Amino acid sequence: MIIKSFLKLQPTDQVQAKNESVRTMASSSNYGKLSKKAKQHRARADRITTLPDSILIHILSFVPTEDAVRTCVLSTRWKQIWASVPNLQFFFNSWQYFKFPHFIDRVLFFHELPRIQTFYLKCDEVDPDRLNTWVSVAIKRGVQELHIDVQNTEDFTLPPNLFTSNTLVRFKLRSCLQMDIPRLVRFPNLRVLHLSLHYPEEDVVQKLFCSCPVLEDFSLGGNIGNNQSMAFDISTLALKKLEIDFDGGEGFEYSENEFIINAPILEHLTLRDDYFAQYWLKNLSSLVRADINVGLSCIEAHGFKERANEVYVLLKGISNVKYLTLGASTMGALDYADDNNLPLLFPNITHLELHVSDSYCWKRLPYLLSCTPNLENLALEVSTKKDVEHGNHGPTAEPNWIEPVPEWTPTCLLLHLKDIGLTGFTSKIYHLKLIEYLLENAEVLIKMTISTSNLAVEEEVAFLRHLVICRRAAKACTIELSGK
Repeated sequence: MIIKSFLKLQPTDQVQAKNESVRTMASSSNYGKLSKKAKQHRARADRITTLPDSILIHILSFVPTEDAVRTCVLSTRWKQIWASVPNLQFFFNSWQYFKFPHFIDRVLFFHELPRIQTFYLKCDEVDPDRLNTWVSVAIKRGVQELHIDVQNTEDFTLPPNLFTSNTLVRFKLRSCLQMDIPRLVRFPNLRVLHLSLHYPEEDVVQKLFCSCPVLEDFSLGGNIGNNQSMAFDISTLALKKLEIDFDGGEGFEYSENEFIINAPILEHLTLRDDYFAQYWLKNLSSLVRADINVGLSCIEAHGFKERANEVYVLLKGISNVKYLTLGASTMGALDYADDNNLPLLFPNITHLELHVSDSYCWKRLPYLLSCTPNLENLALEVSTKKDVEHGNHGPTAEPNWIEPVPEWTPTCLLLHLKDIGLTGFTSKIYHLKLIEYLLENAEVLIKMTISTSNLAVEEEVAFLRHLVICRRAAKACTIELSGK
């Protein structure tokens, strides 16, 4: 009673100040009892809570939509934030087939933004009608990036409004089924088109490609049916990046495919082709990077060794590149190629990456060094796994590499090669011989990095002992071991 009377007699602001002081003291007392980890967690939570909505929405745009929706349980403030995230990303497996589609329906219904920036769907199986509806809704809301990765068991068709979208900038489609497209196709603003299809139909792919006047990045991949022959004309003034990736898989048969590539501002070309199509390269004067892995699987599986000479034709078409990667299949195909198709010359190459098998694909190593007079960085990876199961290349056979005579030292070794990276090398004699050759002839070499992750302890010791006694043309060269 006395306390109540005392409080009544005090000014209101003094009472509030005293109450605030009591709360602060209690809070400080409790905070002091918290562990260091709990204090840090509370501090982080407070910082996140004080962030403006725009930043919270930006953060949530990088996580799957399912996780973004879960944040609504944190507080009333978070309840509607997820509904303003411009990126919708959905991932679900076959065991979620009966639950997750309903979730996507609800998200699209409650999503508040009139425009969607990204719609990403990846699933094993989905109802074709539902997929059609979701994509149609995304297109109506002006989606800019559409990614569809479905491995369906039923045929499906995408909505017609997709193929005349004025807002779509990036479209990526991966499916194991064939796709039907409407008669009218027009993508006036599409800059990125990635297609990975099972048995892609020639007219479908060609029609999609030709409907993109400002396309800058085009990727075509998947499996090709047995005895399926296609001809694609990739002629465009805007294309900067092109990737073709056809995987033959097990027991594939030979297919006669043709690609005409005419792209004057193309900068990056990637060809991975088990079927080894015929490539007609025209006007690639702007090419900077090329990654080529074609030929050997087809040549050895079907005995078309005369096709190996076409690898030279392909390489001559990209002779002005600066960064070149040749896969083990290409290196193996060069083993079969005739010497009368030489010479090759890559005057602009400064970075060269070569992949070889442990027991073959070594034949053209010295010649490729001689073809790159301005080479500064060399990366050489030896695969211990047998790349091709055909032919007479035994896993214990020594590689068909012959060390050049001393009078024929490549110019790059004498004047420009500064950095060498070696992966997959062991203490085998022919591995050590190649290392010796590079160290003894690279006169301006600054660093050689060798990965020893595949060596046992005793093998690494023997390896190091051999490196110590190797003569080095570049006295300032350092050797670094990595991978342990």
